[in-house]
Amino acid sequence: MRSSSQISSLFLIFSTFALFLSTCKTLHSSKPWYLEPKPVQIDSEPEGVTIEINGKIIGRTPLETKIIRGPYLKGCDICNWGENLEIWAYPFSSEQCIQWRVIPFYEQTPEKIFFNMYSCPQMILSEKIEVLSEPAGARIEINGIYIGETPLTTTIFRHWKEPLKIVAYPSGAGLCPQEKYIPAYQRTPYKIFFDLRVCVPFAPQTVPEIKRTSP
Repeated sequence: MRSSSQISSLFLIFSTFALFLSTCKTLHSSKPWYLEPKPVQIDSEPEGVTIEINGKIIGRTPLETKIIRGPYLKGCDICNWGENLEIWAYPFSSEQCIQWRVIPFYEQTPEKIFFNMYSCPQMILSEKIEVLSEPAGARIEINGIYIGETPLTTTIFRHWKEPLKIVAYPSGAGLCPQEKYIPAYQRTPYKIFFDLRVCVPFAPQTVPEIKRTSP
């Protein structure tokens, strides 16, 4: 006959094994958030504009669709890797302006996206920006032109239809240079921060330049 201590030990082993099987089953059946279908509601003012997502025409606003972001792609060349979500809104009259949203690969898809098609800035943008980095002292280039070292505040001028590329080169060894890409048709954020200590998996994403014409 088994003693009470032996029975307790057997029960503990059985419980641990059952918990292990349950955990394995959960891990096997669960998916990362970027592989799960995400319902997204897309609206605009006015309604009826054409929506394109990652090169595919989805329909006209208002519309609801489900998006799967896809797996990560590894590698790092100025941290240019990953899979972004690009959403274009095409106007149907000359009073409106083409609009574009880019959701970086490391950010979850928002539940609602709204485009104001009447939000048309001047063709030449004058934007004041503050560029910071960790550690400080990074060399900053904007569209291939050396601007200075972080921290810095400057005013940039760019055409509304032209993208903006900001590259930060660290001063110390063992750090990863990074790049931020502001697409055409999007305003530049006032504060831009580079964490040069981090290369993967949450480095800032480079968005390749894509030229579009109204469909």
